[in-house]
Amino acid sequence: MKERNLSVDVLRGIGILLVVSGHASSGSSMNVFAPYSFHMPLFFFISGLFFSDSKVDGVLSTIVKNTKSLLLYSTAFYIFYAGVCWVITRLGFTAFSQPFSLELIFLNQFTTSGAYRFTAAYWFIPCLFFVKLYFSLIHVRLISLIKSRREGLVSLSFLAAYMAIAFAAVVYSVEMYEQKGVQLDKIIYYRFAFALFFFYLGSIVSKYKVQRIFSNIFVLAVLYIVQQQLWASAGNLDFWMQVSKYQATYLPVISSVLAIAFFYGLSDIAARNKSFSVVLGYVGENSLPIVLHHIFGFFLINALLCVFGVIKPSDVINQYYQFDTVHTWPFYIIGGVLFSLVFDRYAVRPLMNAFKNMELLSALKRPQ
Repeated sequence: MKERNLSVDVLRGIGILLVVSGHASSGSSMNVFAPYSFHMPLFFFISGLFFSDSKVDGVLSTIVKNTKSLLLYSTAFYIFYAGVCWVITRLGFTAFSQPFSLELIFLNQFTTSGAYRFTAAYWFIPCLFFVKLYFSLIHVRLISLIKSRREGLVSLSFLAAYMAIAFAAVVYSVEMYEQKGVQLDKIIYYRFAFALFFFYLGSIVSKYKVQRIFSNIFVLAVLYIVQQQLWASAGNLDFWMQVSKYQATYLPVISSVLAIAFFYGLSDIAARNKSFSVVLGYVGENSLPIVLHHIFGFFLINALLCVFGVIKPSDVINQYYQFDTVHTWPFYIIGGVLFSLVFDRYAVRPLMNAFKNMELLSALKRPQ
């Protein structure tokens, strides 16, 4: 069994904590490396670290494998949270009212993903699904058609092409908001195009093993200073990849690359420290459950506050509502992460193991 890369788990752990902190209204206080200036490109980058364009897989097997590992999982919890919203609406949390609809369950996750509120972060999963399909089915075949001994030049050319596509996606996204606002039929393609570059960047970084370059303290200091100057000159580095809302045509790509390089190097340093690596590595290893469940963890804190009479169900106006945000956001972050880990370990995994055992038992009973 291949040993897990601890520094990647640490990087994933840092990334998912930034995602949760961004959703817990604390991200904007991190002026230089605010989560919304890079955190979703970071996860496409991390996925790209495990991609190799030297292997051409079968079309059907690739689609089935990625469907099982991504879409089936997210769709199952779309159905689960649709039921949860139905229940809590009847308990007085009317802001979560939404009809139980097959169209919302199976199609909404490909657009904004927020139909059932607690699934708002799920848009990333189908986007990653299509990005992985593209690279596994199309990119690898393009590479195989190019007969060149200059492998580095080919990689650099593709990287430049994907960067140009990312810039183009931002340009068209900015124009979309200036003209007509959000168009759901377009943002799917825009964020897919934006994600291609970061996924391939991860592949290139992994292929040429450059992590140690970024883990140099001097390099980290330079990256920090450059990002600081970029933030000071721009005033705001935040963008919403979910709905392809970018504040400028060049900042999202540049700020994401700088922050990814910074935290990629930082994760290598943190992985050498046992205390950091154990905690962040475990969180990173369980980043998918945290993506799926942390927003409901926020809600549970609000539900407890309602039980103790601090707030009323009608006060909880959306999935991101926080009581006294300035003072309580750390508790929402901790609650979101802890609930996700506990729910996955003691509810989801036993259920999945039970299904696997049933399938195994069924297979053994079949006549040979």
